[in-house]
Amino acid sequence: MKKILCFIMLVLLLVSCSKDSYDELPANYIEVNGNRLQVNYLNKDVGYFTIGSSENNHINAIGVHYKDSFSDIDYNKKVYFSDAIDCIEFVDVIKENMSYQYQNLKEFSSDSYYCIEKEDNGMYRVDVNIKTSQHSLKIKYLGKRDN
Repeated sequence: MKKILCFIMLVLLLVSCSKDSYDELPANYIEVNGNRLQVNYLNKDVGYFTIGSSENNHINAIGVHYKDSFSDIDYNKKVYFSDAIDCIEFVDVIKENMSYQYQNLKEFSSDSYYCIEKEDNGMYRVDVNIKTSQHSLKIKYLGKRDN
């Protein structure tokens, strides 16, 4: 009886550990208005970054463009768009190849943000959440940048 209980406890322990490990795996996706696709590029240069999916000749992405007076991205910091009016020139939201340019960041909900974490191994962890009257966009990404 003790052996059976020990075996059951061991199985439960293994199942709970494997579930925890699975939950920590990154899910690279962009979701625009409920349509979820695999993220397949991250580009970053001085003055802007873009991240998204280009599958089957359809682009779903965002591009964040900074004002000339702003030099680079704030890494490892959650940046709320409503607080970034002084440094962001505009944000492009591209859904099915249609671009919507937001110059007035007040159109974004107060909980809209982006966070780009730069890791020591050359990897980037990107988390984006944007809500407007026209768009709901989420991005989760862990990977390298393309340029």
